[in-house]
Amino acid sequence: MIRNIKNIIKKAINTINSRSHKINYTSTINNRDYLYNLNHILDLDQNFKLEKKKTELISFLGDKNEKISDDYPVIESFLKQNGKTFAVEEVWRSAQSYKINQQIKKSKVFMEEEVFLLPYYTSHFGHFTGDVLGSMIFFLNKFKNSKCKLLVITPSKYWDSFFIKNFKDRIVLKTPLDLVKNNYDFKNSYVLPRFSTFQNIVYARNYFLSKSSNKTQIKKIFITTSRDSRISNIKELIFFLQQENFEVINPINLSIDNLSEKIRNSEILISEKASVYNNALLFRDKPFFLLSSKNEINLEKKFFIGAGIYKTFLHGIIKEIFFEDDPRFQKEKPFKNRIKVDINLLKKSLNA
Repeated sequence: MIRNIKNIIKKAINTINSRSHKINYTSTINNRDYLYNLNHILDLDQNFKLEKKKTELISFLGDKNEKISDDYPVIESFLKQNGKTFAVEEVWRSAQSYKINQQIKKSKVFMEEEVFLLPYYTSHFGHFTGDVLGSMIFFLNKFKNSKCKLLVITPSKYWDSFFIKNFKDRIVLKTPLDLVKNNYDFKNSYVLPRFSTFQNIVYARNYFLSKSSNKTQIKKIFITTSRDSRISNIKELIFFLQQENFEVINPINLSIDNLSEKIRNSEILISEKASVYNNALLFRDKPFFLLSSKNEINLEKKFFIGAGIYKTFLHGIIKEIFFEDDPRFQKEKPFKNRIKVDINLLKKSLNA
């Protein structure tokens, strides 16, 4: 009783003494755009205490108007446990909740086998690499001696091949198309914690950069999706760079090993912006050029989370070259603004 009273008095005194010393993890600035709740850090050396649970994985298309043409449409998947799904950021919670509720009545596939599950999956390449990939690789290594397998969803056949090659006996592989058609009901699942963007990216980079690399020097690489919806004069740009002896590569056409080798070992690398940039995020630790839009800076919070956050991890080795939008005003998400590359400005930057 006396001890409890002392503790109450001590707590009150501490509260009074600390009334002008506020908790602010970033600075003295009160800025509502800071991302406090995305910065959680897991102790990766701990023995994770996992309980067997019944769960359901519910998926929806990233764009409801997307035409499904192959096995890898852009999807998001959220795990439902005890009647609840979980978001990590308030900004998108309402939109995600609406889309999840629209998919609840889909047909179900029932899974009896024991399986490890992540709380969140996506086949969008940028968010897959930025928010999911590192945690997948970590847990596959962490539980490599377990008979339980990890459910894996990737954005392409080449990423499927990467997981099959490196973790074949430890994965249950599903295509995004599988998840669009059905919700998955797991009777015996172990839910793994969700990594923060920070920890996911750092682990993924460490994994790939620690691998031995073919030291064959590749002079010049331009990595692009070749879409004129991203660069309006893409044909002119490709022609110019090929005249300058650049090899032009589209990442969707290369195996992960081959892609990694080219990006890591090229003497000069130029990258298109948006999700394709995340290839450099995974595989490169040397300076490179990024073709950017003048109008994709000073983003509001929801757009920074959606795309801008990944670029922050390579500040210091990026040489951004800024161009005008074409057309100038666009109703597009950030980092999808179409730009027109000024060839003369690009020449000056390369020569410098």
